Amino acid sequence: DTTVGSGPDSLPSKTLFNLATGESFQIVHSWGGKTESLRLVSPATGKLRDVLQTHDGNATALRLGPHYAGAILLPFANRIRNGTYSFYGKTHHLPRNECVPGGPRCDALHGFLYNRSMETVAQETYSTNGAYGARLTLGYQFDGDSTPGWPFKAAMNVTYALESSGARTTLSITTRALNTQTDGGAQPWTVSWHPYFLVSDVSTARVEFDTSGGGGWRHLTCPAGAPRDGSLIPTGETTPWTTFDGKTPLGGTAAKPTYMDDEFK
Repeated sequence: DTTVGSGPDSLPSKTLFNLATGESFQIVHSWGGKTESLRLVSPATGKLRDVLQTHDGNATALRLGPHYAGAILLPFANRIRNGTYSFYGKTHHLPRNECVPGGPRCDALHGFLYNRSMETVAQETYSTNGAYGARLTLGYQFDGDSTPGWPFKAAMNVTYALESSGARTTLSITTRALNTQTDGGAQPWTVSWHPYFLVSDVSTARVEFDTSGGGGWRHLTCPAGAPRDGSLIPTGETTPWTTFDGKTPLGGTAAKPTYMDDEFK
């Protein structure tokens, strides 16, 4: 049990520690399961380094941060145009929480979970087959009443695990959900994690997409102005994407790196 901040403004959190290496992973269960910090041993230097951008222990900044850093996005991620969607012939209206004054969009963004309190379902340390770790499972029940425009019921949990095997430490985040509609009806559902990775120079940073499952990644096309301006609502069209191969830097300069806030399939 840990906290973000101190005094009456602090937020309760849970932290997974590797006592042998000093590595740690902090989760703010009292604020939507947000991942506040991840500290791992760098394979290049052998020293601890922060992997995620944090709020530096400032609970007020964590609450008010407009960029959803570290948030678990449920029951929908990204933007719903004008907060309006149709599902099985019925139109629903979500609260619009991303409106650009005089701009091109006023949409519903990133779901409802990000600022809600989650319950601790399980927490444990374990050792098996030469690997050891710590695991935390948080749960939340969507009741269909407190999510305007999303009148559905679902029980969900998120399991966070920090596991070491040999010289390698791995973080995993697993989300599971159960449709608890009593009428057996379907429900719309998407999920995402919204981390901000901490790098010293964005322009030289290299991103590698996992292609072990076969097939290729595709870039989702957005209207003019993307990835910073315009509606940022995908058109439904996609094009092949091979840039994130672990070799090609994002580009630009340290002072003005290539802006990257994009969508892929």
